[in-house]
Amino acid sequence: MYRYITFKNQELAYRLSGNGSKTLVLLHGFPESSDIFRNQLPALEAHFTVIIPDLPGAGKSPYNDALTTMEDFAEAVYEILQNENMKACTMIGHSMGGYITLAFAEKHSTQLNGFGLLHSHASADSEEGIANRQKNIKSMQAYGAMPLLQTMLPGLFGEKFKQEHPGVIESLLREAGKMDVQALIRFQEIMIGRKDRTDVLKNSQVPVLFILGTDDQSARLENVLPQTKIPRRSEVVILQDTGHMGMFEAVDEVNETILNFVSNV
Repeated sequence: MYRYITFKNQELAYRLSGNGSKTLVLLHGFPESSDIFRNQLPALEAHFTVIIPDLPGAGKSPYNDALTTMEDFAEAVYEILQNENMKACTMIGHSMGGYITLAFAEKHSTQLNGFGLLHSHASADSEEGIANRQKNIKSMQAYGAMPLLQTMLPGLFGEKFKQEHPGVIESLLREAGKMDVQALIRFQEIMIGRKDRTDVLKNSQVPVLFILGTDDQSARLENVLPQTKIPRRSEVVILQDTGHMGMFEAVDEVNETILNFVSNV
């Protein structure tokens, strides 16, 4: 079911399901909503209390111009946990959701039993990455979001999945196309502005999960693997023949990995 709070004078929606003794928070990325975890929720809500926010501007949460940094988005998640009186959780973020997870871990480490990066990493954007995002912003300002989404979304998947499941990509395009273009621009802006958080990995007192894809062109294996050695305790799962969207491309393996990680932290 959906619940709502008010954060920075705007409504913020989140899904709440399950009634397990352990709490799992899943954070979506760009250009996604809580629905991106549609294949995970049935498997995980049977074991845990699961919270999946619609980040401001996504899904049922309206765009909120007051949120301008990754830290602001992390505080929005913190307020949801406060509203539910959750003292501790395991948080796993996909892509941009991983950046928010790291910002949360930096400020609210005592509220985490563990955290995970699903096709994500702790580095800031490179100069090339910043230039690409600035180009994306200009494209959306000039032409709306759909031309960019039609180019970008298919590239998030591995070739095999892309050829065999075009309907999945079409459905994600339809959903992303409903989002406020200002929200999509803001997501790009906060990713440009985020800082390097490899120190959060280094200082973490709790286990860190990394789920990587061999064919991921966004969080490339060769760039993220060195970060898996930074935390004191880390678990690493590499999904074969998988791009940036293991939630669809390797459903069973992702679900089993998350289930085992949350159960053991």
